[in-house]
Amino acid sequence: MNKPTTQLTPLLQKEPIISTFDSRTIICQPEEVITTYVQHAATYVVLDHLRDLEHRFIDKIIKSQSPKACLVARYGYGKTTAAIGLWDACRRAQILAIPPAGYTSVAEIANTVYSWTRTVLHGNESALTKLDELHSTYLQSPTEELAKLVSRRTQHSYEEVFEVLTDPALQGSLRLDPPATNIVLFLEAITHIVVDNGYRGVAVFVDEFQQLLGKAGADILTSLRSLVWGLRTRKIQFGLAITMDPNSERILGERAGDILHRIKDDDLYLDFRQIHNAEFPKLLWERFAKQLELNELTYLIVDKPALEALGQICERADLSNGPRTVANAFRRIKCIPQSCCFLCRNRKNLYSPTTDRRFPYRCYYF
Repeated sequence: MNKPTTQLTPLLQKEPIISTFDSRTIICQPEEVITTYVQHAATYVVLDHLRDLEHRFIDKIIKSQSPKACLVARYGYGKTTAAIGLWDACRRAQILAIPPAGYTSVAEIANTVYSWTRTVLHGNESALTKLDELHSTYLQSPTEELAKLVSRRTQHSYEEVFEVLTDPALQGSLRLDPPATNIVLFLEAITHIVVDNGYRGVAVFVDEFQQLLGKAGADILTSLRSLVWGLRTRKIQFGLAITMDPNSERILGERAGDILHRIKDDDLYLDFRQIHNAEFPKLLWERFAKQLELNELTYLIVDKPALEALGQICERADLSNGPRTVANAFRRIKCIPQSCCFLCRNRKNLYSPTTDRRFPYRCYYF
């Protein structure tokens, strides 16, 4: 049997909060993104509500139902972790899945899909040629066209002109996105290319939706409406998953309720308050114990009253940060001295909320 401290190592390595990559990192450092997210996915424990959503999301993609999933939770409640788990499930189902990332425009999403697909299909020259043709047809922005025109009429290179037009340090920098309808057509066309090359579909993950929503101005709402409604009217092997906090959900509902309703239409909407209740720590610990093969040590390391107490704290927003607090508590378990783990085989020496505090090797997991 492995030492308990060795078996619990994944808990120590698991981060309670996962930072979201931006689109630039997804495009420029794909290997780093994959390595980081796969490490997180390896210690991800999917709960029943999320497992059901995963299965239905993947099934709808494969059946060309263009599904839209939405995960709603406060900061620190596991939105990004769940998105990574769903991303990993899609990968294992042979779906070309663009990793969860934060975006500031719908055009940025499309360009990231293009770049990631090029990375995945890098050895397929025929597919790459088709991808480049799609990009030129649908994603060539007016800013790029203007830069080419100015370059032809002056002695400056295209790169120099484009840098000046889009330099954020210059007052009035020019950034024009392609029409939103073009983006939907692009996503439809790229999905066909991906499926023709052996994949079962495409999945895109928009994490931290508040970055995309911004101030919920008319431009971004128009783009979002075109994207969501455009997917709703198409039957393609493409799925869109979004994570957002309750405030962003409220703002979207107030400013563009039709968009939120269309997202919910696919019955892939999950509010994390449904799963992070008083039973969450006990359920999560049991799943961890099974995954880490703790067997008879499951309740010899942490007893049920301790998990119940943690659950009572977890469901109180004024006392904890929900699952983040639970994750931090579980990480502390690895700090238990090995001698304590040995002594915990004896029930009378097990630390619990009622343990004699004079016990020299009691388990500090809070």
